Amino acid sequence: EAFRNSNPFNYIKAIERITKAGGWVFRLGDPSMTALPKMKQLIDYAHNPLKSDSLDIFLGATSKFFLGTDSGPCRIPQFFGVPIILTNCANSMLYYSFYFLNFVFCQHIH
Repeated sequence: EAFRNSNPFNYIKAIERITKAGGWVFRLGDPSMTALPKMKQLIDYAHNPLKSDSLDIFLGATSKFFLGTDSGPCRIPQFFGVPIILTNCANSMLYYSFYFLNFVFCQHIH
């Protein structure tokens, strides 16, 4: 399933679009991932010494939206109602599971 290991440089145009609109991009992941180039309003959090499980959850919960692959932290934003856009995702059932889990979770907390 090599399609899950997307090239981070394929996201440069998306990063530029977000930052030009005034947004900030936090690139999640782990230190084994390819580092991104230094860019205005981009924090390559995967290589940041402050990286922690707690901060992973905080960033996912407080994001405006999540753009990424179906591997990694894509479930975190979902539990906090953050919109998700997945790339390199061959299984469309994953999107349905997001809706179903959000519905069940929201019904449970209300």
